[in-house]
Amino acid sequence: MSVPSATVLLDVSLSLKNLITTFIEELRGKDKVIFRSPGEIPDDRNTKLSVFLYRLATDPWTKNQLPTFKEGPDGKFIEIPAPQALTLNYVMVPYSQEPQTELVIADKLRRLFYNRPVLHDQWLEGRLKASGNSRISIVPSDPPMEKIYNLWAGFSGKPYKLSLFYNLMPTFIPGEPKNTFTPVENAQLGNPVEGAS
Repeated sequence: MSVPSATVLLDVSLSLKNLITTFIEELRGKDKVIFRSPGEIPDDRNTKLSVFLYRLATDPWTKNQLPTFKEGPDGKFIEIPAPQALTLNYVMVPYSQEPQTELVIADKLRRLFYNRPVLHDQWLEGRLKASGNSRISIVPSDPPMEKIYNLWAGFSGKPYKLSLFYNLMPTFIPGEPKNTFTPVENAQLGNPVEGAS
C-alpha cells in the first residue's frame, strides 16, 4: 500500500523538527519549532523557530520514469506509477525577545545542517522509509534578495527578519497502484496450415 502524499510531507517536516530540537537546546520544549509561516507567528517574544515549507518543486529529470509492475495474489499484474520526485523549499526564521538569541540560533542551524546534511536512518520520521525515502539531503539555498523580499511581502506585512533557506531533496511521493491485467501465457497468431509438419 502506498503512503499518502500528505504523510510524506508532514514526516519530512517532523524529521527536521526532531533533528533541530535534538541538537539546539534553545529550541527544545513545546511549541519551540512550529510549521506556520512567518506571517502567522504571534508577536509574543518567546523563543521559537518557524520552519515553513513554502514551495514544492518537481524534479524535471525524473518526470518521465517508467512504471513498475507487481503480481498480485490473484495472478493479475498491478501497475505502479513511478514516484514523484520533489524538492521541498523551506524557509527557517528564528524568533526571540533578544536579537542575540536569534543570531545564536541561526548560527547553530548553519552548523547543524553543515555537519549533518542528510536525513537518514533514525532521523527519518513516520513512514518515510516505507515510501522510498531512505536519504534526504538538506541543501542550503541562497536565493537573491529580490525573491526573498517578494516572499516576505506575502507574510501579512511583517517586517523582514533574518531567514535561512534550505532545500530537502529528493523527496519521493509514491504513486497509487492502478490498472490490473492478466498476463498472456500463450498466443497463437493466424490459422494453422493443414498438412504442415
